[in-house]
Amino acid sequence: MGSRIHRQTAIYLSAILAVAALSACGEKKNVRSPQAPPATTNPNRVEEVPTGGGIDLPSPNLSPTPSPTPDPSVSEELIDPLEETAGYDPVDPKQIERTDLDKRYTGLEDDDGLFYTGSSTDYLLTYLRLRNDDVNLDDTIKTINKDAAQSIESARLNFDKSTGDLTISLKIREGNNVIKDYTLAGGVSEDSRVSSLRISKSKSRGKTTGRQRIEGKIKCLDLHGTCETSYARLLIGEPGDRAAVGIIFRQSLADYRIKLQSDRSGNPEYEFIRRFWLNTNDDIATHHRMKNIYLNSFEVVNGRSGFDVQVLGQGRQLLSFGGPLLAPDAGSSVSITADRTPRVTESLDLDSLNNYDYTMADYIGGAKIINNNGLGQVRIAVKMRKRGGFEQDTWVMTVMRIIKPTVTANEENLRMD
Repeated sequence: MGSRIHRQTAIYLSAILAVAALSACGEKKNVRSPQAPPATTNPNRVEEVPTGGGIDLPSPNLSPTPSPTPDPSVSEELIDPLEETAGYDPVDPKQIERTDLDKRYTGLEDDDGLFYTGSSTDYLLTYLRLRNDDVNLDDTIKTINKDAAQSIESARLNFDKSTGDLTISLKIREGNNVIKDYTLAGGVSEDSRVSSLRISKSKSRGKTTGRQRIEGKIKCLDLHGTCETSYARLLIGEPGDRAAVGIIFRQSLADYRIKLQSDRSGNPEYEFIRRFWLNTNDDIATHHRMKNIYLNSFEVVNGRSGFDVQVLGQGRQLLSFGGPLLAPDAGSSVSITADRTPRVTESLDLDSLNNYDYTMADYIGGAKIINNNGLGQVRIAVKMRKRGGFEQDTWVMTVMRIIKPTVTANEENLRMD
C-alpha cells in the first residue's frame, strides 16, 4: 500500500487507537453510536434548479473537475463526523460537499489514485483494519490476508428478513486474472445473530464457478436486534493455508434529495420521471410515486467497497444505480459511470425481477456517480436517453443512509461464537 493512504488515514486511525486498545483488553466503554435521525420537518425533498440550471454530465473523455489540492505547508486537521462539534447530519444533503470531514477508508487505493471508502459513520471498518494490522500478527499472514481481500472484486448480501435466510454472492479474481463466482448460504434467527456460511449447492440461489474452498460466519451488528449492518469473516483456501477476510455489509432505508432542472426540453419521458418525484414530494395518492429507497453496500477490509441504490415505486417501478465507493483524498467529487443493472432488496427470489416495471429505467440514457463522502452519502447525476427533437434533460439524486446505532467495535462484540 502506498504511503498516501497511510497519510490520509493517519489522523482518524490514531484518534481511535485508544478505543481499539481498550476494547482488546475487555474495556466496555461505548463508542458514541450514531442515532436514527428524527422525522424530517421539511417534507420538500425535491427541488427544481433555476432556469438554465441542471447538471450536464461530462463526456466519457472528460475528467471530473479536480478537487482543490491542499497546500502541503498548511496542516489541515480533519474532523471526525461523530465529534459533537462536527455538526454532521447524515441526512443533510449539503454535508456531502464538506471537505473537512474524516472519511472511513477500507485501506485500498485504486489505479487512478482514488480511495475505497466505507458507507457509514461508525468505527467498525476502522477497528477491523487496525486489528488486521496488529504488530503482533506475522507479516506473512498479513500479506496473505490482504492479497485475498484485494482479490474480491465485489460482494453482495441478499437477506430475507421473513425467513432469516441469506446468501452472499462473491466475485473473486483468481489465477490468469479470471473472475470466478461464489455463492455462500446461511441463515440467522431470533435466537442467534450468528450464522455459519458454506458454499451453496442450490443453483436457484446462484452459481459457483470457482474451486477455492470458502467458509465462514456472519454476525448481525445492529444494537437493537435488527440486521441492517452485518460482519462476515471468511476463510479462503484449504486448512493450514487459509486467508481470513472481513466484509461489512449494510442494507438500510435511505433519505434522499432530488434536483430537477426547470429549463425543460418538453421530452415526455423526462416529464414522466419528473412527475414521479413531484408526486412523491407532494404525497399524492397515486401509484406513480416512490414507495421506498434503499442504500446497500459492502466494505472489504483492506479491499474494495461498493454500493447500490434501489428506488422502488408504489406501482413496482424499479430504478437501480450502483458502483464502487471511491473518493479523492480531498473532498468528495468523482466522475464514475454508474451501473444500472436491476437489483432488488426485498426478496431472495431473483425471478421477482420479472415482476417489476422498468419503464422509467428504460428512459434513462446514463448516470454518473459525482460525489461520495465516505460516510453514507452518495450523489448521482442522471441523463435521459436521446430522443429526436429533445435535449437530454438531467436530474440529480443525493442518497443518504438512515443510520441506526451499531454495537461498539471491540473483540467481545465481533466474536463469532
